[in-house]
Amino acid sequence: MEAALCEQYSPRDPIAEYWRGDITLRALAVLVRGLKPYNVLSLALARDEQKRQKQHRPEDDLDVQVRNELDSLSSRIIPGG
Repeated sequence: MEAALCEQYSPRDPIAEYWRGDITLRALAVLVRGLKPYNVLSLALARDEQKRQKQHRPEDDLDVQVRNELDSLSSRIIPGG
């Protein structure tokens, strides 16, 4: 986040300005919302998401489904019944 802010608002450092008390949290939030769509942070997050999707295995979904069904069934079991 800091790299994206510094890249866009160079030579300013908005986070340092916030910690020094030069700008308010609200002003910092406005700067964050004003970041360009394709900044350092968004590109890094997109790259991580692509890696995660490449490592995704369909059997992981099945495991989640089976686990959810078993949890649902076990919640219906009456102890000692």
